[in-house]
Amino acid sequence: MTSENRRLRLQESAIRNWRVFAVAVVCAAPAFVAAQGTSRSSATTEKPNVAISGCLMRQGYATLVLGDAHVDAVGATADRAQPGAENGLKDVKVPAKWVLENAGAITQHVGEKVQVLGRTEWTAGKERPADDDAAAAAAPHVDVTSVKVIASTCS
Repeated sequence: MTSENRRLRLQESAIRNWRVFAVAVVCAAPAFVAAQGTSRSSATTEKPNVAISGCLMRQGYATLVLGDAHVDAVGATADRAQPGAENGLKDVKVPAKWVLENAGAITQHVGEKVQVLGRTEWTAGKERPADDDAAAAAAPHVDVTSVKVIASTCS
């Protein structure tokens, strides 16, 4: 085999390898783009559905909670709710404590009064529980979108 034939075979092999690689990329690209687009678009288009103000506290080592909480707004108006605003939830048993998920680096505000905007699975029922012990269920979780400091102390 001459050196010219060897060179041609190496070139053909390289071209074949690049074609296989190109086909693999073309086939995988739409799935990758769809997965990336879905996770980003859902995260950026989901608006907060709850605004809560209260005292930012630590529970254990890494858990942050909002204590003495007041629900400022629920639903579409949550992103523009004022802390302590009348929320229309007068006849609803509202949790006094909320567990914060994905709060970010806000531990420097522990002990301060803050307003948290975020998303939660909690829904406001219209009945008040007959027994206060029954109402002391697990604290609802809120996936934090933003945090605004209201006062430098909780009192």
